[in-house]
Amino acid sequence: MKGRNYIIIALVFLIVWVGVILFFGTRRPVESSNQSYFVYNAIKSIDNVFDFSDTKWFREIEVFLKKLWLRDQYADSIALIRKSAHFGIYFILGGFSWLFGFLYSKRFLIGALLGVSLPALIASIDEYSQDFVGRGSALNDVIIDISGAFFANLIIMVVYIVYKIWKKRGEIMKWFLMNVRFAHEECSEAASWRFGWLEFWIRSLKSRIKSLKNKDKKA
Repeated sequence: MKGRNYIIIALVFLIVWVGVILFFGTRRPVESSNQSYFVYNAIKSIDNVFDFSDTKWFREIEVFLKKLWLRDQYADSIALIRKSAHFGIYFILGGFSWLFGFLYSKRFLIGALLGVSLPALIASIDEYSQDFVGRGSALNDVIIDISGAFFANLIIMVVYIVYKIWKKRGEIMKWFLMNVRFAHEECSEAASWRFGWLEFWIRSLKSRIKSLKNKDKKA
């Protein structure tokens, strides 16, 4: 019963977030532009306090993302904010999709498949629906959306693997020590065999030399 409640909660979050995406996707050009300027002004207000836009790492990230998403490092900052919003919104959708798929199926792979395929479907529907409100659709936006979902699932996979390794750290350490001990014993036996053979060879050589000396004396 408890697991079923988790599944229902995950499904509710997923449906709500899909609704949020489709709501923003159906805004007309003027409304969408106003939303972008609102976010831009909010970021500028935060920047006026912390002054992070003049830092080296921020400029490098900004140039990298402009080249990656807009193919122009001198592109408008508003355009970068819009593309970043695409990435971030679908990053969250990828996480919610994975969570629902994993809780429902109890399989990581099913969660990962749903975590990428469902956002890809929603991204395609969202871009297609924008044609009906005068905004137009762009394949580049769909690619950015899918990359956001994929990146979310990639982070989840890394965290999941680290968690599994940490959970089984006792068994892994036991296995590691057992193999180290086995390797040590094998090396010790091999070393003993090699040194024993070397000692036998030296003794045989000394015996041969002594035998030749005795023959020389008798001669």
